[in-house]
Amino acid sequence: MMCNPDFGKNTVFERWGKMTLGIYLLHPFILDVLDLLNKKMMLSSKVRDIAFPVVIVFVCIFLTRLLLKNRLLKKVCQ
Repeated sequence: MMCNPDFGKNTVFERWGKMTLGIYLLHPFILDVLDLLNKKMMLSSKVRDIAFPVVIVFVCIFLTRLLLKNRLLKKVCQ
């Protein structure tokens, strides 16, 4: 990394890296909502273990991007 400081530039990870605080703050709330849905739908543990992390990541990214469009909340999420 020290030899190549531009490694990772202009990648999806660089863009998502700016949203880590928003994702970190939102994921417990999304997990609680999914747990409530799971209690009503009674998903199998295999489906839950595979689907929940994927759904949480994408919902958090989506919500964080929405928050970043708000001028006042942009400072909190970035």
